[in-house]
Amino acid sequence: MAAPIFPTLDVPPCPRTLILDFRDSYTANLLTLFSTLYPPPRTNNFERDQNGVAYQLETEKRVAESISEKVIIVEADTLELSTYLRLIKEKQIDCVILSPGPGRADDEKDVPNLMQIIQQTSLPILGVCLGMQAIAVHCGASIINTPDLKHGHVIPVKHKYTSLFDRLPHAQALNGLSSTEQENKEELKAEGQADLVAYNSLTVSWNNFPHDKLCITAWHDVNTGTTESENRNVDAERTIQAIEGIHRPVWGVQFHPESIASAHGAEILCSFLNKTHTFHGSPVSFPKLSTHVLNLSPIYQGLDGGKPSRPAEQTSEIEEEDAMLESIAETFGTSSGRSLNSEEMFTGLIDRIHSPLGQVWLDGVSTRAPSTSSIAFPSFIITYTISTRTVTCHFLSSTTTADSMNHVKTATMRFASSPDGHDDDFFNWFGRGQTALKRMNMTQGERWKARQPSVYCATSEEDDRKPRWKGGWVGWWGYEMKAESLGGYHRPSRGAVGGGETVDACWAWCNRLVQREQDGLWTARGILGAETSKEEQTPESHADLSQREMLSWLEGLGVDFGTTRDGWKSWIATCHSVLAYPDIASVISNPGSARMPDFQCDMTADQYLQGIHKCRQAIYNGNSYELTMTTQFRSRVSSASREKFETTPKTSNTSPESLDLYLQLRQQNPAPYSTYLCFPSVRITILSSSPERFLRITPGGRIEMKPIKGTRARVRYPRDVPMCAEALIRTPTESEAASWCEEKDRQIGEALRNDRKERAENLMVRIVDLIRSDLQSCCTPDSVQVPKLIALETYETVHQLVTTVRGQLLDGVSEVEAVKRSFPPGSMTGAPKLRSVQLLEQFEQHQSRGVYSGAMGYMSIDGAVDLSVVIRTIIIQDGQPATAPCRESDLVHGDRTEAANRYMTIGAGGAITWLSDPLSEWDEVLTKVRSVVG
Repeated sequence: MAAPIFPTLDVPPCPRTLILDFRDSYTANLLTLFSTLYPPPRTNNFERDQNGVAYQLETEKRVAESISEKVIIVEADTLELSTYLRLIKEKQIDCVILSPGPGRADDEKDVPNLMQIIQQTSLPILGVCLGMQAIAVHCGASIINTPDLKHGHVIPVKHKYTSLFDRLPHAQALNGLSSTEQENKEELKAEGQADLVAYNSLTVSWNNFPHDKLCITAWHDVNTGTTESENRNVDAERTIQAIEGIHRPVWGVQFHPESIASAHGAEILCSFLNKTHTFHGSPVSFPKLSTHVLNLSPIYQGLDGGKPSRPAEQTSEIEEEDAMLESIAETFGTSSGRSLNSEEMFTGLIDRIHSPLGQVWLDGVSTRAPSTSSIAFPSFIITYTISTRTVTCHFLSSTTTADSMNHVKTATMRFASSPDGHDDDFFNWFGRGQTALKRMNMTQGERWKARQPSVYCATSEEDDRKPRWKGGWVGWWGYEMKAESLGGYHRPSRGAVGGGETVDACWAWCNRLVQREQDGLWTARGILGAETSKEEQTPESHADLSQREMLSWLEGLGVDFGTTRDGWKSWIATCHSVLAYPDIASVISNPGSARMPDFQCDMTADQYLQGIHKCRQAIYNGNSYELTMTTQFRSRVSSASREKFETTPKTSNTSPESLDLYLQLRQQNPAPYSTYLCFPSVRITILSSSPERFLRITPGGRIEMKPIKGTRARVRYPRDVPMCAEALIRTPTESEAASWCEEKDRQIGEALRNDRKERAENLMVRIVDLIRSDLQSCCTPDSVQVPKLIALETYETVHQLVTTVRGQLLDGVSEVEAVKRSFPPGSMTGAPKLRSVQLLEQFEQHQSRGVYSGAMGYMSIDGAVDLSVVIRTIIIQDGQPATAPCRESDLVHGDRTEAANRYMTIGAGGAITWLSDPLSEWDEVLTKVRSVVG
């Protein structure tokens, strides 16, 4: 294999390793440590030295090993004890790693069967955090609250360069000396110290520690100022950070070696693997995991084996008759192409096109960098209700007229329950449909045939460098889709959830769009369909056919995925017409005149502060590392103004109406993911100014996540001149006020960048460890990288901390599957995800978050995906949620009947850690809402 990252380490052959995951959100990061020790083979045998001179690498004696064939993660609560014992008996694994996780190691419901697993395992075991505590509990130790709660913080861990620390650099020097030389090397007798990341509220107690079974090999001094005395409380002064079995091959670490900020994580894992190698008699190599064992892992489940998202080696070539769609584009000339901005193009198009199904404007307003803007009109829309597992298609009848929506038809189908308990879900069903559509695309299909078996290289360099929407799906996954994405989440049975038919996911198909490129030119894009006639079938003939694949069902309804050539020509002519004769008078010249309505929070300040207290208590009890507490701000549309919120927006100056409000929002709070979606038949309109990327996927399978945490309001001139006058205790001159505001704004940004709580929040759950783990569930382990760590980014109204994490999707993992494995966005949950989501449902009074906290954007016909996190967003919809009845104190006008007709909501919240100051957290919530309402 290629030269290891640590050439001084004696890296053994990779053993077959079973990682038992206790539903933690960091477990998959252990794969990064494995890929560091066992990197993939190099593409060539040459490197360059510091002078740029090429030299040949030494040939490695060991054969390259794929950790995907040697290391497996299995969720502990899905693994039957009998299955585990059979793996041990049949010698199908060589060692076991017990993952971190929420809860207590002395509580059976948090660590099912773990005591029996430890008892009956003679193989080497490494426990991490909760795993170490479980080993200690099995040996008779007690678990207590740590005197110094640390979540995402680097702590100094002291050790003696023994046990798991014997591969650290200083220990390597010691191991190279004779015993006599070691005695003479006084400096090598000193304690070592490693900077490692802690995520724990609980720890193993020094009192009643089973010294006859375990030895303590590392510790952290909590209080370095204490002196020796008989009455000293050791538990209050230092915490146990590593243990080793005296009579059994078991080791444990309280810290997280897999964290990106932990030093020597790879060396610590290497030490364990060397001990495993010795335990098994130092074989030249270990066999691969069997297919049976690999299939126990959720990482290998959901792969499109029979119907790959991109072709596998055994995939047959696409038949010519299957290629029924073709992507086309036409760029308008520079003479008129740069004459209109996005607002003018959008208002010009909706003046000319009446679309009963609605409008799409992926606006992408940014003052920081050039952005694209896409405008489209749906051909049909599909929605999903998770409580009834019902899919609804909204489509146009052939008799639809320009004056009526009465001919927007709907058809429904439901997913049936599977006898074996493996029910189909919307993510999987939709993903198979998206894969089939890509295979129908002539351009993409030709690339597939040309590039097999390299499944994620089937794209042009330009498309992969700058992915864009070329037509296809646009819409959102609502937060409640977590019930189908989170493993271990117990989804309510059909009909058990109150509140009626909610829209939990909504995706509109657009086969014609116009796009403003970063250079300012406008390009029309389309998806051409085959010139075949289809007889429209009645929706009733397809009711309850849950086993029909998506395309077959939709085609049976008579919907078209591609436009006709005449339709394409008409679209080009319309876009030309707007560019040539924009009718500027129809454009709203003063969007700021639209009045933003008043919003009332569903919670009082005291109720939200009580929720923060509950979050901190859950963290103290070891049930979470961080919780993203949220609430909703609500405004009812009165009967007097309700007519102005008609489902089809108009470009009048009357206010408030949805488009007027959006134009005001994009002006006062421009954001990279500014979006306007109006879907009349779904009765939902979305006005978004989200700055946060959830994920982006290129046609070549490169994935990027860019979560945001930590928000501070900016100080701007001339808005904040009164603040300046108050600080100076006098009226400042214009230049003084401008200079003061600029400096104060800079100080606020720097304070956020250096804030201890915010940096821990980013390091911990959000930006690095949680997101890296999400990507490890769907990417090749060695590809997950962090090119930007906790960087300050400044927007129109706020400063925020941003981190970028990238990876390369596994072969066979489709873009929809990647979304599913990463959903909900980690910045909106906390960690561990599953336990945090369950706790938040209680603390948020079981209110549905709806579209807020979900993911919104496009999924292109060529496989490109770009989704934002739904924050800083106004949702306008019909019907008051039954789960969150509007209180009289929350109503602005009228009665409950009126409120039930149409209302607006803005969701907001913040990540709660042990270090959180409740009042500051509440202020941050208000800051986020004010960035929307102005």
